[in-house]
Amino acid sequence: MRGKISTILILSLLVLAVASCGCAESTGQQAVPNSSSVLQSSDTVQITDMLGRQLTVPEYISSVVATSPPSTILVYMLAPDKLAGWNFKNNFTQPFMDENYTSLPVIGAGSGPRQGTMKP
Repeated sequence: MRGKISTILILSLLVLAVASCGCAESTGQQAVPNSSSVLQSSDTVQITDMLGRQLTVPEYISSVVATSPPSTILVYMLAPDKLAGWNFKNNFTQPFMDENYTSLPVIGAGSGPRQGTMKP
């Protein structure tokens, strides 16, 4: 009985130690600057990615292409007007789905077509 309690206590302390590691502040990483302070012009923003590369991106994103079906569905649920196309063959027969979204083009997945989802 005493062995079970000590094992549970050790596992609990291990879980607590692992969970608290994510709360430590990292001093070696560069923070991404606020986009309002690095505006180059009225329509682009310069950002620094995690590898330290300088990138110029549009200030306002008008459309999104996701690379996997779960992320495509997530974009559709959160901002359907931003979805540029589906990455899987859609067999939507739901009467409640707007025609604007069922008629979007099938772009394909980031890794290429999946078996059985697109006709050759």
